[in-house]
Amino acid sequence: MKVLCLDQFSDLGGAQHCLLDLMPAMLQRGWSPRVALPGDGALVQRLAALGVPVEAIQLGPYHSGFKTLTDAAQMAIDARRIARTLSWNADVIYVNGPRLLPAVALAKPQCPVVFHAHSHLTKRYAARLAGWAIRRTNASVIANCESVAEALRKYADVEIVYNGVEDLGESTPAPREAPRVGVIGRIAPEKGQLEFVRAARLLPECQFVVYGARMFSDPAYEAQVRREAAGLPIEFAGWSDHIGEAVAELDLLVVPSSGLEATTRVILEAFSAGKPVLAAAAGGIPEIVQDGVNGFLTASNSPEALAEGIRRALRESPKRVGGQARRAWEQRFRVSRFQDDICRVLASKVQNRTAPAKTPTAAASSVAG
Repeated sequence: MKVLCLDQFSDLGGAQHCLLDLMPAMLQRGWSPRVALPGDGALVQRLAALGVPVEAIQLGPYHSGFKTLTDAAQMAIDARRIARTLSWNADVIYVNGPRLLPAVALAKPQCPVVFHAHSHLTKRYAARLAGWAIRRTNASVIANCESVAEALRKYADVEIVYNGVEDLGESTPAPREAPRVGVIGRIAPEKGQLEFVRAARLLPECQFVVYGARMFSDPAYEAQVRREAAGLPIEFAGWSDHIGEAVAELDLLVVPSSGLEATTRVILEAFSAGKPVLAAAAGGIPEIVQDGVNGFLTASNSPEALAEGIRRALRESPKRVGGQARRAWEQRFRVSRFQDDICRVLASKVQNRTAPAKTPTAAASSVAG
């Protein structure tokens, strides 16, 4: 089975890690995946190491956050160019993000289309454009949580497939004088590092670490985070390609995301390591984190709410909660389950397209006549 995978980024964000996770599963099934994406980020090298062909496309660059009229015009030009120039010879097309949906719709491919939604379509124009493309291609839609699926159900039936991650192995941090509390991920407003730093100011009894770097966001935000962290016991450890090592160093992982968050991948990675997580109860996070059971939730990501949540999490048996988190990963969030679910959807679309038409029964023929 030939699978054309489209991604809107070549840097390694959460959606791109999901795409990487799918490649071994496709290859093991004897499928022939190829990936089209813009840029020459780390995803290109990782795909090449797996032996997956990569086709370069031109997309953007666009402004971070709010899109200008110039961005909109450039998006339209890019979509038409990709529709004309990309080879659409495939049995199924897997679209791993909304920016490439219009190009697929304009190309009118003769094979099934599957759109995988990893994040909320918060802008009205983006939701409408994605909806138009979904209807035009009769695309099947996968969402990584109910929260993301909600806005898409007006355009198509949506199947929920929660992400899965590899086993990081349970770990216990070395004894230290003060608890080590950290945040892991790309530094961007929706990830909440600024609120985390402001919460740290209220918790002199803890040590803090920020793992990550700016990606897909304005550099001014990272500059503000670093400026407000000056003088506080906060280490900026940079980006880590070894997430297991970063998680192992923490007593508590904090996910201070805003309402734009879906089900952030780092929570599942902490689950697999048996690490307690404190997260703001926003977006799809309450779908995977049960307060006081396999993690801790706060009502908001305000600095005050985060500080109180950190105190509570460190006080209320974090080892017990970490054990429950590990069991949640074992039961629901293994990468093998994620691979099987996505591949099942892709295979079913091809099988339904190629299945021979059923001969009408006598009763059906009679009614038709």
